[in-house]
Amino acid sequence: MLDTILKITGMIVTAIGTIVKVIDLVDRLRHQKSNRTDQS
Repeated sequence: MLDTILKITGMIVTAIGTIVKVIDLVDRLRHQKSNRTDQS
């Protein structure tokens, strides 16, 4: 039971970490694009 909970928690933590990295990358790309041109 505890093993299953730990596995699920690990998966959730990994998923959140991946989502945060993706959002950070998208945010950086948006900033790079806005810096190159004034168009949003």
